[in-house]
Amino acid sequence: MNWDLVYTKQAQKDAKKLAASNLRDKAQELLDIIQTNPFQNPPPYEKLVGDLEGAYSRRIHIQHRLVYEVIESENTVKVLRMGRIMSNGILQLSSIGLIPMPAIASTII
Repeated sequence: MNWDLVYTKQAQKDAKKLAASNLRDKAQELLDIIQTNPFQNPPPYEKLVGDLEGAYSRRIHIQHRLVYEVIESENTVKVLRMGRIMSNGILQLSSIGLIPMPAIASTII
């Protein structure tokens, strides 16, 4: 059973930046994994705390993370951000709005 993937506007912008950083393929691998099973381990994931409690993070690269929420009642994974961790260890989340993606939801544009 596959999960539906939806992306925030910011995650869509992040995807374009990842492509420029040559991290598109690695991000796509993680998206394929979470579409199949958002709780699959390995690769490891972290449960986030604080303002992002309820969200999960997976490492795309040394300083890049994929941050997502799982909405089990809707069989949906909401991708919040795909980006670089700031020097203080925080991936800033802003402008979060839910946007359904086309039929092939795991494809990064």
